[in-house]
Amino acid sequence: MATTAFSASALEFVPNNYSAPVANENAPEAFHLIQRFLLNSDIGTALTEPSKLSATQIKAFWQTGVYDDGGENGSPSIIFQYQDNDCTVTPRTVRDALGLEDFNSFTVIGDSELFRMMREIGYSGSLTKIGQLKRPLLRKEWSFFFDCITRAFGKKCTNWDAIPTDSL
Repeated sequence: MATTAFSASALEFVPNNYSAPVANENAPEAFHLIQRFLLNSDIGTALTEPSKLSATQIKAFWQTGVYDDGGENGSPSIIFQYQDNDCTVTPRTVRDALGLEDFNSFTVIGDSELFRMMREIGYSGSLTKIGQLKRPLLRKEWSFFFDCITRAFGKKCTNWDAIPTDSL
């Protein structure tokens, strides 16, 4: 059972800054491929080396944080107070903390590259239209991965078995 770090606005907050065991060789063999993928992906650092934040810091962030849109030339940020100091969190701060590169553009990947990726990870269904791919036609570990991505980042579409193009 998790220990409560603090309560705020009738919500109980618990520590959750644990790293993911993506290099755990005790995991079932079927999951080794996705573990290697995650470990070598852009989010590998975020999954395996999370910054340690105290409950006091988290509480200060939520109690004092104010959004600043950055004005005409600035960067959007959240400014909060911690131990009588102003602290600022920007997109750059988050990218640095998660070990992500600084991308200034979005790269569009074509259907042929997405079809190739789906074949490489073992998709067993027809690859005629990207928007009609279904999770049950993936191996279970990849189905679970896409389910997590869909639920975390996508708006609910026709059903939870669909793999939205933006998730790919």
